[in-house]
Amino acid sequence: MFRSTLIALITYLSTFSTFALSADEGFPGREKYPDVSYIELADLFNRKARNEIVIVDARSNYEFETLRIKGAVNIPVASKNFEIEVQKLRKKTDKPIVFYCNGHR
Repeated sequence: MFRSTLIALITYLSTFSTFALSADEGFPGREKYPDVSYIELADLFNRKARNEIVIVDARSNYEFETLRIKGAVNIPVASKNFEIEVQKLRKKTDKPIVFYCNGHR
């Protein structure tokens, strides 16, 4: 169920997102958050159980309400309170927090 929902979400997002940017363009925010590691989608699938992590949907409220991973928390990266909300979440759990959005930017 989780895998099919995630695949549907990825398909949706890739259909409506911009074309992939070359790897040498870097990722916005990496300079601001250099200590934040990342995982690939395959790594997410390899997790033993989804309850081992907290999934944060960093897209807009509209996108979150339209289609999301079941159980995900919505904290829009464009929100002026993004960092504060992430800090609040971190205080509530010691599980790894995994963020996803709809593209490179």
